[in-house]
Amino acid sequence: MTRQEQIRVKALEIISSTPKGIRYSELMNRIHEDMPEIPENTIAGSIWNLDAVNPAEIYKPARGVFRHTKFRETSLEEDISDAPVVIDTPTRRIREEDFYAPFAEWIKSLSQN
Repeated sequence: MTRQEQIRVKALEIISSTPKGIRYSELMNRIHEDMPEIPENTIAGSIWNLDAVNPAEIYKPARGVFRHTKFRETSLEEDISDAPVVIDTPTRRIREEDFYAPFAEWIKSLSQN
């Protein structure tokens, strides 16, 4: 069995034991804990597309979340509701004109040196 196959078998085992699904980074960490001899990049390359490689058993209910198809019957909203949601909204819109004066000062300082 190749390393990639070993990693995918381990990933399937972990995913099938988590009814709410598991985030990609947490899956990476758990596989690396169980298989420390395998480099993290090898693990990442083996699991990033698990849902495409094995659609009969794994799907993505949300971005970055892997879930076993046997849990598809439960409500998605209740299962991923505890996942943190990060919304980055700028307080003020930055315009191109905002950079003109500082850039002009920088150019002036270069010519003075």
